Amino acid sequence: MHRRLACRWIALGLAAPYLPAVAQDAVLSLYGMPLKDALVTAFLAAARQAGGVPMGDADTLLDTRASGVPGLERLSVTAHEGRVARVQFVVKAYGQDNIALRRLLLEKYGPPLTVSARPLPFGGFGSNAAPRGGFQWRFASGMALVYQHPALGDVTLSYVDEARLKATEAAAPAPGGDVRNRF
Repeated sequence: MHRRLACRWIALGLAAPYLPAVAQDAVLSLYGMPLKDALVTAFLAAARQAGGVPMGDADTLLDTRASGVPGLERLSVTAHEGRVARVQFVVKAYGQDNIALRRLLLEKYGPPLTVSARPLPFGGFGSNAAPRGGFQWRFASGMALVYQHPALGDVTLSYVDEARLKATEAAAPAPGGDVRNRF
């Protein structure tokens, strides 16, 4: 009995570095502005000042190619009660700009964790080949930075206030009607 209990403690001790942990104690910020509880209007003003150009009629959609950060193409903002819930960039999926962006993320935040049921540290994030899947950095304030490179679709980099985004999703109207009537 004691032997089995000791083995569990040893196994937990060895697994500890692989358990999900907070990557940074620092404040997650963008364009010199802390994102936790940031007003959408103030954030968008800072993004425009950094080189973001409004796209069409949408206030919350900016072209960010002129901002000077490699690989970032478009920015969209999701708000909840006038505050930033998520800032999402569409990222160039390949090439030198993508490599430079991933290396900047590594330099600033360190190695990411995988986005999975069992988040693990991922060491190949800065390699020349763009890794597929989801990678995240977690922050003590309930914020996360998530890089997604799916097999199909846009590569994205998202700054997420997890509580606000969850509240936004909960407040969204549920799709109506029977699923069989939607196609």
